[in-house]
Amino acid sequence: MNESLYTISKSSFLKFEQCEKAFFLNKYRPELRDKLSMEKQLTFSRGHEVGKLAQFLFPGGVDVSEETSNLKAAEALTRQLIEERYPVIYEATFVYNQTLVMVDILVHTEQGYEAYEVKSSLKISPVYIKDACLQYYVLSNVLKESLRFFLVCLNDSYVLNGKLDVKQLFKKRDVTKTAIGNLSYFETQLDHALKSLKRTEVPEKALGAHCLSPYTCDFYGYCWHGILRNDKPGIFILSRAGKERLMDWFSNGIHLLEDLPDDVIGDKNLIRQKNAILSGKEIINQAALRKLLGHVNHSVCALDIEVYAPAIPVYQGKRPFEATPFLLTCVSGNHTHHYFKPYVEEDLTAFAEALIHFTKAYEYVLVFDASLENKVIEELKSKTPYTTELTLLQTKLTDLNLVQQDMNYYNPSFLSGTGLKTIAQALFPPLEFARLKIQDGLQAMHAYGTLSKEGDLFSQEETKQQLIDYCANDSNVTLQFFYYLKDKL
Repeated sequence: MNESLYTISKSSFLKFEQCEKAFFLNKYRPELRDKLSMEKQLTFSRGHEVGKLAQFLFPGGVDVSEETSNLKAAEALTRQLIEERYPVIYEATFVYNQTLVMVDILVHTEQGYEAYEVKSSLKISPVYIKDACLQYYVLSNVLKESLRFFLVCLNDSYVLNGKLDVKQLFKKRDVTKTAIGNLSYFETQLDHALKSLKRTEVPEKALGAHCLSPYTCDFYGYCWHGILRNDKPGIFILSRAGKERLMDWFSNGIHLLEDLPDDVIGDKNLIRQKNAILSGKEIINQAALRKLLGHVNHSVCALDIEVYAPAIPVYQGKRPFEATPFLLTCVSGNHTHHYFKPYVEEDLTAFAEALIHFTKAYEYVLVFDASLENKVIEELKSKTPYTTELTLLQTKLTDLNLVQQDMNYYNPSFLSGTGLKTIAQALFPPLEFARLKIQDGLQAMHAYGTLSKEGDLFSQEETKQQLIDYCANDSNVTLQFFYYLKDKL
């Protein structure tokens, strides 16, 4: 879009609120931004999907963004539609005080205008409210009629029963009163922001907690590059210390792990982690490991389950973001078994049968973080006739993630990581996730969701195999980690 009509966008103003330096860099040095992560890309994609669906709350509108990608034309079209009293406008485009906003849904009523900002989440955060208030500031100075502003998010109480009910799927919150009460605040802040952009050099801003709150800054990599010496480990390896404590230590001049006193750390497990990293020696609490794994013989298999948790429920009886299992892999020795639930299949009976069949011959079923597997099994118990068999399976589950609690086992190569990807990279390089097309659970859910839209059978099978490879890799790493730990006993 041509930016000549405006200086500040909604997203750039939120950057100003978080950090004036990031706001300045975003305007004049956008090439310094960190590469957009796959997680953020998928989150944006989800937001777009939810936003499009929310338009059915007020059907029949004109989508300005689909009519033109030119800002000047979009603003002109919005102005024309308002003059014509068009009842519903999507992506209505306004500029006031050099500030651009694009309203998700704008509805003209007999009482005036109603504006709706749609969020693909279950809760309304303070950032969302600030977002809405900024839009209200611009709209209230452009529109000549009464205005009410609503935030719209997904309804966590909605359960899909029959055809999707869009009106029940969403819930709204009137933020008009809050927006009116903050008009002068935005007038002042926008004035400061515009003055900031007239500077001739990048503003100075000390690194701190604001770099990560409310979101990780787009310029985090640029600002933090070279701050911590690469030849010595820094304090941020102690991820379990929490962001606030880490930033507090950093602000007080403690940057390197070797300079962090034990009495400042306080927590005994963090102290043990620090000492392990500095010494390069792994932590092995053999007594604890024997208690956790000593009884586990070699009649074992490793299980991993993948779930699909879409923002918009697609299966009957499901809420927004409620998970449904779609893939399992079971690995033992040189044998790998899997079950893949077709996207359109709602009945979980076949999934339960496969899970029981693949694991019944083993005395122990290894998993990494049993919370997901237990949750899935509980759902299967409630929806299939295999309560007895599934209850027995739960007694076989052996959670390898427990060995990392209280630092019963820790390898310095793990650094701040604790998951299977970290374990694979540190201990089993041939099993590294880097070779996989799908790298994490969020990507797996997205890939599974695309199967319903993919018409090419070859592409469908390719995606399916990528998902199976990812899930099987998790199972394989879990199994290899078990053997690795058993050798330490």
